[in-house]
Amino acid sequence: RIKAMETDRFAEIEKKRTEMDEAAKALDETRKKEAVAKLKALEETRTAEFEKKRNEMEEAAKAMDEERKKDTIVKLKALEEARNAKGIEAKMLAQKDTLKKEDEDRKKQAAEGMRKMERENSVVLERKAVMDEAAIAEDEARKKGAQAMLKALEEASNAKEIEAQLIAQEITLKEENEARKKEAAERIKAMETEKFAELDKKRREMEEAAKALDEARRKETGARLKALEEKRAAEFEKKRTEMDEAAKALDEVRKKETQEKLRALEQERLAEVESKRKEIEDAVNLGEELEKKKKEKKEADLVAKAEEEEKKKAEAEVARQKASEEHDIKFYSLEELKSGVDGIDPNERENYLSPAEFEDIFGMDKDSFHALKSWQQNKMKKRNAIF
Repeated sequence: RIKAMETDRFAEIEKKRTEMDEAAKALDETRKKEAVAKLKALEETRTAEFEKKRNEMEEAAKAMDEERKKDTIVKLKALEEARNAKGIEAKMLAQKDTLKKEDEDRKKQAAEGMRKMERENSVVLERKAVMDEAAIAEDEARKKGAQAMLKALEEASNAKEIEAQLIAQEITLKEENEARKKEAAERIKAMETEKFAELDKKRREMEEAAKALDEARRKETGARLKALEEKRAAEFEKKRTEMDEAAKALDEVRKKETQEKLRALEQERLAEVESKRKEIEDAVNLGEELEKKKKEKKEADLVAKAEEEEKKKAEAEVARQKASEEHDIKFYSLEELKSGVDGIDPNERENYLSPAEFEDIFGMDKDSFHALKSWQQNKMKKRNAIF
């Protein structure tokens, strides 16, 4: 019983330990899945933000290109109109208006470009200031050039020279527009490169921060699991000690109860043995008397049986003699025919049985027997040992 109790107790402890291990594993798996899901969501968010910013920059660049194309077309139309104008004064006024409008458009473009770039990054703001200064300086230079040109045009008296100057100015404006386009494209490209570099740098920083966060969470999870394992081990050890003490106390109580029960059982068994011994002695005495009576009865039965057999033999002898006298043939008993009788056919020994004895042995009369086939007769004769 003690061994069975210890086995059950250890099995229960092992079962609890297995359940605790499975719960800890399930907790680890859940936390790992949560960390992976958070990292995946963070990566998707970063990718979406980066894609959004890139699309905004591309759209801004396209818008700037469209505006510049429109400005160039307007300038060319204005120059053609000025060229087709009737008077030099109208051309000069149109050129002045064009230059003013161009300056205003450039200022607007620069202001809009700077405002867009300001939303992106503080570095772009600094570049915007530089570009504003450059644009202002460029506008001043253009104004001075235009004023000088106007002055030269006013001083010039020859229409052909003015026409040539207008053509040269148109060519110069085209070249300047091309140069500005290239410069703007290069600036935009450089800004995009720097922006992408900054975005890549931020992405790397965010990835490093995410890795550091994951590492910290892993360490924290490991520490928590370790603390939980230690706590569970302490609780398990405490419970095991309590169970051992309870088991010892229970074992002591059961030992005492078992000893008392064994003593009581031993006394009961001694009483039962004594009672059975007396019963056996009585039974032996009774058995001897019964055996004696049985023996006497058996002897009386044997005597009665012998007398009965003698009586039957005598009756059978009388019946045979009577049958012999009636049938004019001598009949014999089955035992006499088995041992052999002289003067009779051994193949027809059954015919020398009396009708009554024949019917008792074969279960039928002689006529029914002789009506059977020879092999059936032989089988029945073999059965009764007179074949």
